[in-house]
Amino acid sequence: TETKDDVLLIPIGSITKLMTALVFLDTQPDLTTWVTIEKDDYVGGGRVYLNFNDGIRLEDVLGASVVGSDNTATQSLSRMSGMSGEEFIVAMNAKAKTLGMTSSAFTEVTGLDSRNVSTARDLHMLLAEAKKSEILSEFMTTKRLPISHVSGISLVVESTDALFDSLLNVGYYRITGGKTG
Repeated sequence: TETKDDVLLIPIGSITKLMTALVFLDTQPDLTTWVTIEKDDYVGGGRVYLNFNDGIRLEDVLGASVVGSDNTATQSLSRMSGMSGEEFIVAMNAKAKTLGMTSSAFTEVTGLDSRNVSTARDLHMLLAEAKKSEILSEFMTTKRLPISHVSGISLVVESTDALFDSLLNVGYYRITGGKTG
């Protein structure tokens, strides 16, 4: 943890992926496009759901990032944006400022770097913006996401959010969005 102007900044982990998804979606990608995950996209930490060099819909790559918190899928979104890694980080920080997230900083796309920091106030703004996206709203409330590769390999991406199986998602209560981190 650190402070900026007497505001406590905390590492935000995989919540970073929501900003990555927003910046990626700002490039207006065709989510029906078939793409491949490359070996250079590999990022350690967490689970890798998607096969390398096996065609998959871009929408499923985004889903693996948001639902399953797949770091490699997230890194591939940055690459598929058409921006360099550095340009993508600049875009993430610019988007944060545009949203009024004045106490946030992003240094990489997955959330593995503890220098990705924010505040509760800023994260509220990030979540509100993410919920405006139909696809992100869907993914943020998805417990299991079935996906298939061109090769015919099918799998289910499991949400990292344990709250889906809690009393906070039963009866009158429903999770309307969020991201673990």
